[in-house]
Amino acid sequence: MARHGGSAGTLRVLHVDDDPAFARMTAEFLQRADDRFEVLTETDPRVALEQLTEDVDAVDCVLSDYQMPAMDGLELLRAVRTRFPDGALPFVLLTGRGSEEVAADALNAGATSYVQKGGPDTYEYVARRIREDVQHVRAAQNSAWFFTLVEALDDPVYVLDNEGRFTYVNEAMSELVGYGRAELVGSDPSIIKDEAAVDTAERNLGRILSADGPDSVRFEVTVESKSGDRIPCEDHMGVLPYEGERFQGSVGVLRDVTDRKERERALQEAKDRYQLLVEQNLLGLYIARGGIIVYHNERFGELFGSPAESNVLAGESLFSLVEAADRDRLAENVARVEADQGASLREPYIGRRRDGGTVNVELLARGIELDDDPAVIGTVVDVNDETERLWQLRHERDRLDQFTSIVSHDLRNPLNVAQGHLELARTEDGATDESLSTVADALVRMDELLNELLTLARQGEVVSDREAVDLRSVAESTWGNVATADATLSVTAEAHIDADPGRVKGVFENLYRNSVEHAGHDVTVRVGTLDDGFYVEDDGPGIPPADRDRVFESGYTTAGDGTGFGLAIVAEIVEAHGWRIAAVEGRDGGSRFEIRAGDRPVLCEP
Repeated sequence: MARHGGSAGTLRVLHVDDDPAFARMTAEFLQRADDRFEVLTETDPRVALEQLTEDVDAVDCVLSDYQMPAMDGLELLRAVRTRFPDGALPFVLLTGRGSEEVAADALNAGATSYVQKGGPDTYEYVARRIREDVQHVRAAQNSAWFFTLVEALDDPVYVLDNEGRFTYVNEAMSELVGYGRAELVGSDPSIIKDEAAVDTAERNLGRILSADGPDSVRFEVTVESKSGDRIPCEDHMGVLPYEGERFQGSVGVLRDVTDRKERERALQEAKDRYQLLVEQNLLGLYIARGGIIVYHNERFGELFGSPAESNVLAGESLFSLVEAADRDRLAENVARVEADQGASLREPYIGRRRDGGTVNVELLARGIELDDDPAVIGTVVDVNDETERLWQLRHERDRLDQFTSIVSHDLRNPLNVAQGHLELARTEDGATDESLSTVADALVRMDELLNELLTLARQGEVVSDREAVDLRSVAESTWGNVATADATLSVTAEAHIDADPGRVKGVFENLYRNSVEHAGHDVTVRVGTLDDGFYVEDDGPGIPPADRDRVFESGYTTAGDGTGFGLAIVAEIVEAHGWRIAAVEGRDGGSRFEIRAGDRPVLCEP
């Protein structure tokens, strides 16, 4: 195979002609017509075929004479197409005889062009045919690769011609809009878009076609399926390769963004709810970094006398919002929390209002990271308004938890006993009298538990009606409410207590009952005053130190027939008054219960 000319990026043409002189001349004229041509000549078509078989990619086009002795041009053409059926190799048949029959046979056999030999001007035409055939074959290859790739995509793909009609849609596009591919091809986009969506697409295509436009654009558009569903999509649009200066059309990839839109909607709703929660919160919320307020809600500004707007105090010092005497302490605590994200702060401060007044606040802070820097987030509460109510709510919540625990555990056991013995009573072999007696005892026990439990539930309610109650009078009057047998009461107390006169009786009655039950029928009980309260003690065996905290637990008892609620009721009444109670050793080694001031004082003026 002889080579003529050649340079990088050339078009390689295999010229097959049994006349060496004509082959050399043809190569010369082709290279004059286009210096990109590299012409390889072969006089034997059989050898040319073998060379193609060895490396078909070494040639961009075959130019073959028609009349040759060993194998004519049509036979060579058919052999090439048999060995390379994809038609990827352009084949130009050159003949000295003009025959419509030969031309038809050549084109039917797969020739890309048929040219009759002539003068020197003929080679300009031959060169043009070779260029165009190579270009068309390569375009077809690229198109085939493109559509193979597109068919494999999960995303919908479409191609529009230069008049804006669908010339291709893949299966994913068909499935998205519910139209068959045959229904879409040949139609314009209005089949799946309303007027506004069509205008949006045309406007974006105009951007691409402008002189300084981008290669492609992304935009959101809503398409309408055959069933009428409106589907939000993202369209990634580009243009097809130009043929010279001629616009060929556009190509686009649609992506169904319904899920993304739903996530965006849910995120926006959550953001709106969060914003509402923050802005309308009854607590003052803030974020500070380095002691400077970064953000706060409306309530925060309102607490310090600023307009009820968020962020009106942003940029100001957090420490400037408290009295001068509190600033160093607040600055030190905030710095500590900011430096340790696991730390927190909860302390009272005196806040300064813009009108010159003050407000007692409880400030909470916790360390966080804000934009990669340490900061604090927290709340501010007006304790003048909130503290008492919050304490009452917490107390009622804890008491309700205790009530539920007792009902679910302590009342189940006697109920089970009653049910079991009733079952025995129904059997022929059961000990009926004994079983029914046991049932009666169990039900009595349940009645005692219920009475004590209801008392416990009532006594835990926070005391709101108080008055000065004479300690001696209430201690002596309640003695007669308890079955004290031969027990003796000694009252040395001369004081008044700030109490609910009805509910404080439960303290003395249950303490007296506890002494009689545990110290014996002849016990001596004494009531006296302390510097901040009073005590009730007996001369019995006392309470072991290890049990002194447990005696106030609901259900705890050392008596076989006790309910375990008596001292729990005492503790509830004491705590409801804002006092505190402790079990200690008495003067004679017996039990002693001391009631002292807690959140509220015990003793008061008459």
